[in-house]
Amino acid sequence: MKVNLRGIFADGLPVTMPHSTRDKGYFRTSPYKRVDIGLAYNILPEIDNADGRRRRFINSMWLGVDCFNLFDISNVGSYYWVKTADDVSYAVPNSLTRRMLNVRLTVDF
Repeated sequence: MKVNLRGIFADGLPVTMPHSTRDKGYFRTSPYKRVDIGLAYNILPEIDNADGRRRRFINSMWLGVDCFNLFDISNVGSYYWVKTADDVSYAVPNSLTRRMLNVRLTVDF
């Protein structure tokens, strides 16, 4: 059995309006925070059969379950820029995927 735990933290990056210079105004995005956890169980370990021969086709088989973004943090990946009729631009956040579960089967031949 294997357990995987990964934590990621990245500070906010400066963002400006497209076709604009930094002196006209910029802001920083919110920090990117994420924790992933996974569990994998070895269904068919890499051992010889009882009679001493190796398996014919499959060497090992793992079944895994992962939970990405464990704490369900809403991270911003980028911004859509919307311009109004008054020529004012607004930054609309484009959020990334929140919590997601994944089940996988890994087979080594």
